Amino acid sequence: MSAKLNRCVRIAFAIAVGVVGALGGVGTSSEAKNKGCVAVEKEWDAWRDKQVLQYMAPTTVLTAPNPEKLYVDVDRIAKTALTNTEILGECPLTGPKKLSNFMRFTNTVKWTEVPDHSYGFSVSDREFIAYAAPYITVPDLLKSHEFQAAISSRETYFDAYQMILDHNKTLPPQRQWQVIIYDSQFITSADDTTYGRFFIYIPDEATAPNGDKVPVYKWTQFSIFTPASDHSLGDGCKPEAASGNGFGVPHGNTCTYSMVAVRSLGERRKTEVYLVDFRRLENKTTSKMTMVPRTDLGLAEFACSHCHKSPVLPLHPARTYEFSGKDLVEAGDKFDDVIYTLNQRIESDYGPPNFGPWLDVTDFGPGIGPLIDRSDAYLKSCSKGLDVRLDRVREAMNCSSCHNGQSMGVINYPQATFSTVDTEFLTFPAGSLPNDERVRDILSVYIEEGLMPPPTLQSQTQNDLTPDERSALLSCLMTEYFDPQTRTGLLVDWLKKDVQ
Repeated sequence: MSAKLNRCVRIAFAIAVGVVGALGGVGTSSEAKNKGCVAVEKEWDAWRDKQVLQYMAPTTVLTAPNPEKLYVDVDRIAKTALTNTEILGECPLTGPKKLSNFMRFTNTVKWTEVPDHSYGFSVSDREFIAYAAPYITVPDLLKSHEFQAAISSRETYFDAYQMILDHNKTLPPQRQWQVIIYDSQFITSADDTTYGRFFIYIPDEATAPNGDKVPVYKWTQFSIFTPASDHSLGDGCKPEAASGNGFGVPHGNTCTYSMVAVRSLGERRKTEVYLVDFRRLENKTTSKMTMVPRTDLGLAEFACSHCHKSPVLPLHPARTYEFSGKDLVEAGDKFDDVIYTLNQRIESDYGPPNFGPWLDVTDFGPGIGPLIDRSDAYLKSCSKGLDVRLDRVREAMNCSSCHNGQSMGVINYPQATFSTVDTEFLTFPAGSLPNDERVRDILSVYIEEGLMPPPTLQSQTQNDLTPDERSALLSCLMTEYFDPQTRTGLLVDWLKKDVQ
């Protein structure tokens, strides 16, 4: 017997055992036994349904803000999907539609468990960075020794800001950079030290491999300490002595620089997006700071598509800052109009996230909030104990009227579930901000703060739903998409559906 066939028989035996259990003792056909793989259609269906239940088995996280809350375990799903990919690859299914949604999901979520695929793409991290290189170049000013020194200490942030103002004087109005200094509501820096950001919007252009000049819009930010940060964590980015690879690895804090580069494909809402985190390191020879993609240093990235259901996440700061002399002070609503204009660009110009040929975001399942009928009975059940107007909650649940995969990206797995992404990526050292008790997942923040559904007027910062109605909206949407208590919902139904 060949090694591959022997492997297939062993895998198929494991499948058959699971199927027999699922079907209460129904065995495989003689044809399936001869091939060493399950061949009876209903047995594949039973195997798939069992795997779906295993994928969606919830877990608790002791370190989460609420240790009794149930979460979808994203890492376990990826590990199980990788194993299932091997099974499905060696024991192929028959028919063009068999297990189609399950296979799409499985073949996509597995990638984060494959070495050098921490972005979650079907190409390696290094291949992705090489492809994206023309579009993620860091402007010379930001790489300069003077700017790097200024952005590395809270005492000299103003000097960095002034350099950008001086640089803008050399640019036409449409190419000038915009700066917003702020605290994020729910995402820390890539080094997990601060909510503080020195944000710079850079309208740029790049030379594509074919020689064409193409527009690239760079949403970039340095991690910094703000007045709300925990000052005990340090003063800024302080590198160690240089190591054998030519760089010194920073042992201080706020040593990251992040970029979301959006390349125009020539049509409105047709773009391609590249996300990369850089580490700011000291060159051994020149003693100057430089910036290197984390993956080039062997550091794992985060699967950007887990959170980026739009090419760029809109700006909704907890607070913004301006300079009084050289000191940062809270700016109130001074930057609201600038932030509104930037966020409108995301909605009107960028379209759904397009990560290139290496990831189809629709493989993560259906979007939350489809345009379907919802009964009063369901709305009363999912908003139990809350004082709500049922019609307002029902109307607000139609997320897919905008997040439809055409004008904007669909909000699907894992962001549409309470998942371990929330507890692993959106949690930080205790004391990093005074409002740590408000640590929540992205979707909860957007809904409970009245950011989604969006306000109807530019002057409004919140929609007109009451706090109880926002809580009910979150509960009803999440339960409808996936209920961890019963392991049912839109996502489970989609995973079990075969599509031609």
